[in-house]
Amino acid sequence: MKASVFLLAAILFISICICGCSSKSSEIEYNSVQKISVIVFADKMQIAEKVAMYLEDEPGFNIFPTDDIQDLDSIRLRETDVVILVPLNIPSIPNYIALSLEDFVDKGGGVIGINNIVFNGSKLGKIFGERGYVFPEDARHQKLHIKLNKEYSSPISDGLPVKFALVGEKPIGVNCESKVQRIVDMFYETSDGSIKSYCAAWSYNYGDGKTFAFVPGITEETRYNPYVLRMIANATFWMTKN
Repeated sequence: MKASVFLLAAILFISICICGCSSKSSEIEYNSVQKISVIVFADKMQIAEKVAMYLEDEPGFNIFPTDDIQDLDSIRLRETDVVILVPLNIPSIPNYIALSLEDFVDKGGGVIGINNIVFNGSKLGKIFGERGYVFPEDARHQKLHIKLNKEYSSPISDGLPVKFALVGEKPIGVNCESKVQRIVDMFYETSDGSIKSYCAAWSYNYGDGKTFAFVPGITEETRYNPYVLRMIANATFWMTKN
């Protein structure tokens, strides 16, 4: 009789331990999903909301879409991990907003930019490592082929095909700091049938923070390209990885 009671007690004790460990394991797994606060800014609210909609399924993303440049002030940036800038046209960026973003990156934040927002004309070229650009006029078609840069391996390119096309885009020749990491290149056919290439996307360490630039983007559709969005999501995770 005593042996039976002892056996039942032992089984009950083991069951409690297993349940407790299982509960604790689930809690650890749940807490492992990092919460990432993201601002998506565009000059049109519909663009900001659509990009945010595509990204909201990423685990841990807490996204705030806006078309108000004032939302990028230093107060809101204190509660933000990554800022994604996807305006179709360069907005008028007040000096104090440009300085807020520079300080934000310098202290460990992350900024992602598409198209001309990454150039010095927007006052943000410094944080992206951009040192000048040209718009070649010898493209035969408004179509770019985007290819992975084989010289570098970056988590930002995870999930991308080796090559994909962007229709309606024109080439942009960018001169960058030597310390940028090229991720993908753009290739296009010239009017004489030759092929030229420029860097299309790169990452850059600025102070304690990081930036990612993707320079094609004269069309709204490029912002919704699944491979471009994949790079944006990957860059966000890369910027916030401890």
